[in-house]
Amino acid sequence: MEAAADYLDDPISAAWVPKNPSLSPGTRVFEVDFDAAVDGYGLRSAQPSGWRYFLLEGDSGVSAAIHVAAIEGTPRVTHVSHHDDVVRTVEAMTRVEDESGDEEIEVRILSAQELYFEALWAVGQTRAWLIPIEPATTKHALVPSMSEDAMEAYLAGLAAKRLAAGAAPPPTLPDTPS
Repeated sequence: MEAAADYLDDPISAAWVPKNPSLSPGTRVFEVDFDAAVDGYGLRSAQPSGWRYFLLEGDSGVSAAIHVAAIEGTPRVTHVSHHDDVVRTVEAMTRVEDESGDEEIEVRILSAQELYFEALWAVGQTRAWLIPIEPATTKHALVPSMSEDAMEAYLAGLAAKRLAAGAAPPPTLPDTPS
């Protein structure tokens, strides 16, 4: 986590850092492949790609998300975000915790970078939650949870729109920190 410390030491980046920060437990991130989304099985083909940690200020809130991926077998901070999607992710996590009751759940982040899409993906013993986070339909609004079939169709639709617009999937960023 040395890279995170370097990032937070930068005066511009540190402007939003809480005075007494702590990190949340890690949330696993799964990545959807563009071609799999086009073929309609993006969710089923999602592969673990990293972890997300939330920078906390006591019980008062979240100020950022720190994204970590294994690069050449070593965990590295790939980026830090502190935008509305962080707030929406935490709101979705709270909603899932409230709705799950006593049921044990695994909370994940589903990312389709090539589709500019992200969702909270929580899996319990009796049900799953898929709550789109990015792009948001309205600022700070939580949309209804989708079924796995509906999410597959939604991802396929996003991919089809990109292809129909003549846009190839955006290039994947190199797996090296800048």
